[in-house]
Amino acid sequence: MNDATNDAANGTLFNRGVSQTALPSKPQLRAGMGSLRETMGRDWIEAASRRIAERFTALPEYDKARTVMLFASFRNEVETAGLIRDALGRGKTVAVPVTNLKGKRIEVYTIEDPDSLQPGTFNVPEPPADRRDPLDPRSIDLVAVPGLAFDRRGFRVGFGLGLYDRFLPLLLPEALTVGLAFSFQVLAEIPATPQDVPVRVIVTENYTLRFS
Repeated sequence: MNDATNDAANGTLFNRGVSQTALPSKPQLRAGMGSLRETMGRDWIEAASRRIAERFTALPEYDKARTVMLFASFRNEVETAGLIRDALGRGKTVAVPVTNLKGKRIEVYTIEDPDSLQPGTFNVPEPPADRRDPLDPRSIDLVAVPGLAFDRRGFRVGFGLGLYDRFLPLLLPEALTVGLAFSFQVLAEIPATPQDVPVRVIVTENYTLRFS
């Protein structure tokens, strides 16, 4: 584990040189967290992702869920390939999000084989265009939500397109939204607007947070 990995795991690296009296802006968070996440070694990412998967699959809501939406990870996001295989192995309906840039929205498609995913928008893995079975968001019981940063209220910072803020309200009220993040990505507070939709649970390699 290198010094950057140690500092990030301890939650200290991002705060170096950042004022402690003012919240960083969303553009600062995107740039800082994006760069920091890319410095993490693959061994650390894989080990932390396994611990996150253990906590995620231990959620009672996951056990009960019949239909789950799991983002297909890329680069140094929390790895989800194992989660997709776990859900399929339990007989759950599994869907992944696909970004429709023209429509500025997330579309959801079921998958049966994670190996069928191919690089799509922004190089994020997605089902090939000729093998897409759309899913009504109202049928989803649990959604795993990616993010560059989260806070201890459940708010998140993504890439700035507002895709999840528009998608999450389409779910039924009882659907559980779970942010998957490494612990260094969880801050005390990040800027939030009335349009921002918080998640109800955050799972990291070290802890699980629940919000009312």
